[in-house]
Amino acid sequence: TRRIEAVTAKKALDYVDGFIQQVRQIQELVNGQQVIKSIEGLLAERTELLKKVESMEHQQVEGLRARLLKEKKGDYVSAVVEVPSSNALKQLAMELRKEIGYVVLGTVIDGKPMIAVAVSDEAIKSHGLHAGQIVKAAASEIGGTGGGQPSYAMGGGNRPEGLKAAVESARGFIELKVG
Repeated sequence: TRRIEAVTAKKALDYVDGFIQQVRQIQELVNGQQVIKSIEGLLAERTELLKKVESMEHQQVEGLRARLLKEKKGDYVSAVVEVPSSNALKQLAMELRKEIGYVVLGTVIDGKPMIAVAVSDEAIKSHGLHAGQIVKAAASEIGGTGGGQPSYAMGGGNRPEGLKAAVESARGFIELKVG
């Protein structure tokens, strides 16, 4: 069944007047130009800007990846980093995972601490590591929880002051397993 709602008389006029008022406000915002073309232009500009931001984030992650690889200790990277988003954190961890055995990264995004762990397939097989278990154990340091797959996991919390301890906890967990 379908439900049809209708407005009549004064309410109908008020309803239409509301839409007309909105169109006038939009016209004022685009300086009286053609509204549809102006909105299409703004949307196209927004799309271009988002692509540029994404490209800049990728470059930032790539630079950070190169720096972390230079600073790595043995077959792992463990660090608190600055990245713009959880997607950038994941991208960084997965890129590093391709080149080294284990990765432990922590960051704070919008005031919320996050930890990511990535483990190579070889480390999973040879040492029985499971990124989800590592994150679950370490996330308690940041007042949160987390989990995921054996190869990659992420956790979050609400205590940024515990981030360094969470990263150290995850690194320690790995060192115990690896020996």
